[in-house]
Amino acid sequence: MLYSALKKTSRNLLIIGLLNIIILISFILVLDVQFKQSSTQLRKDELKRLVSLGLNSIDVYRTQYADGDITKEKALGLITDHIRLFTYEDTIQPNYLFMSSYDGTMLVQPYQRALEGSNQLELVDPDGKYIIRELIRQAKIEPGYVSYSYFPPGSNRPYPKISYVVGLPEFECYIGTGLYFIDLDQIRKFYFRQTILFFLLSVIIFFSSIAVVLTPIISAVQYIASCFLKVQDDPNLDNLHIETSKFKKNSDAELLLQNFDKTIRSMSDKNNTLIKTAAERDKIKEENLRIMENSLEEKELLIKEMNHRIKNNLQIVISLLNLQKDKSASRELKDSYNESIGRMESISLIHQMLYQGDNLSSISSSIYLKQLARYLIHSLGMDEKINLELNIEEMDFSIEQAVSIGLLTNEIITNSVKYAAPDNPDLKISIRLSSEGPVKHLVLSDNGRGIPDRILHEQSPGLGLNLIRSLAAQIEGKLKIENQSGTSYFLSF
Repeated sequence: MLYSALKKTSRNLLIIGLLNIIILISFILVLDVQFKQSSTQLRKDELKRLVSLGLNSIDVYRTQYADGDITKEKALGLITDHIRLFTYEDTIQPNYLFMSSYDGTMLVQPYQRALEGSNQLELVDPDGKYIIRELIRQAKIEPGYVSYSYFPPGSNRPYPKISYVVGLPEFECYIGTGLYFIDLDQIRKFYFRQTILFFLLSVIIFFSSIAVVLTPIISAVQYIASCFLKVQDDPNLDNLHIETSKFKKNSDAELLLQNFDKTIRSMSDKNNTLIKTAAERDKIKEENLRIMENSLEEKELLIKEMNHRIKNNLQIVISLLNLQKDKSASRELKDSYNESIGRMESISLIHQMLYQGDNLSSISSSIYLKQLARYLIHSLGMDEKINLELNIEEMDFSIEQAVSIGLLTNEIITNSVKYAAPDNPDLKISIRLSSEGPVKHLVLSDNGRGIPDRILHEQSPGLGLNLIRSLAAQIEGKLKIENQSGTSYFLSF
């Protein structure tokens, strides 16, 4: 990752450098164009000034002619003689003012006197432009500039030239002067080359300086990247040793590695502290977990022991009730003892299942109801006389549910045996338990004669029926009793 970042940074630096080069080259080109334009304008202003000086020098002759003091021929002769003397030095060679008539006859040509008096109307430059015709056209319209190419004296190569002309309409001629751009192009090219050389030298020095400055830094960053690769193979920071001696003393690269080493050492110390703290925390957590597990085991043992003792105490009470029942001569009293014994046995069975099982908060519905029903039938001595049908779905009863369901089942089976068995030798008792989502459905039924309607609808029915309804209410159940082909109890909870 660090190598990639380093390569990306180097690439970005190169792109920035190239963009700067492009911008600088564009700037140089713009400067070159501006230099050419400004230099050309300066030359034009100089031409205009020289021609204005020539015009000012012949104003006296033009005034005399206008006032009628001299003739046109006399005035034109004086003007041509005066202009012929008007020579000057430009940047590359001697120069002059020239004159020509509107018909193309050369009037003044100081350095080529042989051309004076000749008609130059057909004079053409290498680009096919009629030079004299263009000068005449411009002079007739207004003072102005004409650009063309021409051969400087002593040269066989044409160069760009610009002339400024002013018309003398009263004499049907014009005055002008021109300049070549040989020196301007040479100066521009010279400065352009010098600027490019200076720029290239600056770029070389700049990138060389960057290379000198950044090379150690890049090497240090590469070394740091290799250290990260070592950490990937061996995460123990104590085994990582940073070598700073390979770089120049007090250099930026050495300082970078020293700071990196300090950071690694600080991270190592913090890492060791975290590891030590985590180990101590895990040890404390394990110790607390062991204590909690021991405490939980002790509580489970105590609860199982408590359930065992409750079951034993209930059995003692059940035994005492059996003794009292055996001594009693009254059938009604014996039945009362049997009802109480059945109720206590239904609770005792719950505590027996709790201390024998692994779950201290719930018991199996199937095991509990089957054992309870069979016990009740057996305790009443009806094993051979009652057909017991059990269709019980496996589910868990909470302790509260188990107590209420057990006592309710005890009351219903006891009532069925007590009231239905004497008149029905083929008595059948059915227990069905099913579930529909979170709702459980318990159905207990027999095929006896049923509960008399007067008892079922009495405002104050017997203890058994009141107890059944009370037990159903304790577990927030809905109880429905039907008398059709026997008695059926429908409980939803």
